[in-house]
Amino acid sequence: MDSRKIEPVPYLTDLWLAAGERYDIVVKTKRAYNKSGEAFKIKVFGYTNQYNHSAGGLCTIAWLKYPGQTIDYNYVPDSACTDFDHLSPLRLRTLNPVPNNYAAWKNRIQYPNWKNPSKPGDIFIADLREPKSKSKSTINNLANTQYIEFDGSITFNGLRMSYPPVPFLLQDPADKTDRCGSTCNGQPPKTKCTTKNPANCSANDYCNCQHVVKEPLVRDGWVEIVLVNNNQGAAAHPIHQHGGWYWVVGEGQYNHNINSSFIRHQDKINKISRNLHNPPPKDTIQVPPGGYAIIRTKLDNAGTWIFHCHINYHVTIGMAMVLQVGELKRQDWSTGPLQRNVECETPPPPPRGGPTTIYWFYGMENAERCVTPGTEVTF
Repeated sequence: MDSRKIEPVPYLTDLWLAAGERYDIVVKTKRAYNKSGEAFKIKVFGYTNQYNHSAGGLCTIAWLKYPGQTIDYNYVPDSACTDFDHLSPLRLRTLNPVPNNYAAWKNRIQYPNWKNPSKPGDIFIADLREPKSKSKSTINNLANTQYIEFDGSITFNGLRMSYPPVPFLLQDPADKTDRCGSTCNGQPPKTKCTTKNPANCSANDYCNCQHVVKEPLVRDGWVEIVLVNNNQGAAAHPIHQHGGWYWVVGEGQYNHNINSSFIRHQDKINKISRNLHNPPPKDTIQVPPGGYAIIRTKLDNAGTWIFHCHINYHVTIGMAMVLQVGELKRQDWSTGPLQRNVECETPPPPPRGGPTTIYWFYGMENAERCVTPGTEVTF
């Protein structure tokens, strides 16, 4: 899962993948087969909406060919996927369903009950386990906890990411003019964090800034990030981290809208639990609408790593930030042959697009550009 090992989940009927997620599927072959017949079809079938099959399906095949078997190269699934109807058994075992159904979350198969292959139901990420033991004391060496809230404006904490002309990795010294976010220094458990937001921020609107969460380089330390997806009607944002993996130590969902303050209070009164025994590693997770995911990242990989929603237009309009581990001035990371303080040849686009680019999404206010006649405009 996401290039890391987990305890195998047997006899699945369905597997859901969001943008950025990867899974290995083990297909059990057999010795006895028709040695002169047609090769087996591995049928891949899915719905665009798992809870509303009338929205239509998508289908394709791969051939599994034993020696002596033939392949029908003229076979193409039709647009209605009529040859795939029987792939919807009555007793479903679904791994990683889109977490946008509160009833499905409440009735999920929890660990270790899903090890019983005859037990139907949904299996969510928080109930998976890593096979290699990870001691509680190791993963509990926390530098600090960060709360990242998705408030409906397609932002992280009301901040939309803009990018500097000189990449963060090559700034020497760091240019903090337009930076926002948290800066944390010190060693666990005495790490101290300060937060900076742009002066032009409004309580009723988002801000554009260079959103950076700066953490110290601590070889045996971890940062905890609580991802809060406020609204029940929101997307199950698939949040992807570059530069390594995080471990999912908690996940939950409510039947009402929430916010970061609510989750902090629930945590304070011990209504939110964490699993520190073999939690599953990932680098992309769907955060439940009206819910949260708690992830822990080891602070041993120095550098500047982008952390973003993997829905394409969400990341292009700024639903992203940078997780910085360590500092260049301390030589925590090596820039190799790359020159420092050199601007990129192609300037990075601002969240709303550059002079000849318009990023637009449904519900966004009008976007206007003045361009030279004859110039191509990318929409």
